[in-house]
Amino acid sequence: MKKCPRCGGVYSDYPALSRVDNKTDICSPCGTEEAIQDFTGEPLSPLSVDEGLVHHGIKCRSCNETHWVDVTKDQLDKYNNKQGLIQDIFPELTPDLRELFVSKTCGDCWDEMFSDGEEE
Repeated sequence: MKKCPRCGGVYSDYPALSRVDNKTDICSPCGTEEAIQDFTGEPLSPLSVDEGLVHHGIKCRSCNETHWVDVTKDQLDKYNNKQGLIQDIFPELTPDLRELFVSKTCGDCWDEMFSDGEEE
């Protein structure tokens, strides 16, 4: 029997590989949920909560790179439930990281999309 680091449940069947880090075994239902989240572009749910912080991965729609942000579970719950403005929920994050949450576009890709094509 193994404990799933994503949901905390116990499982004995064949594990799924988490899309969060591509190395952690998780239970099959969590693997299915991660696959759906990844397909729809939703942020992947965190693997574990450590000292109140969640290591949350967000995949950029443009470059497909996963960017990691440490936030509290409470902040993540408020964001997912649309309980406030992003700048109020995550005041400590840079504007680039908040934009990553909202548009799923990292700062580098955002700058590239909206540059005038000239180097500064």
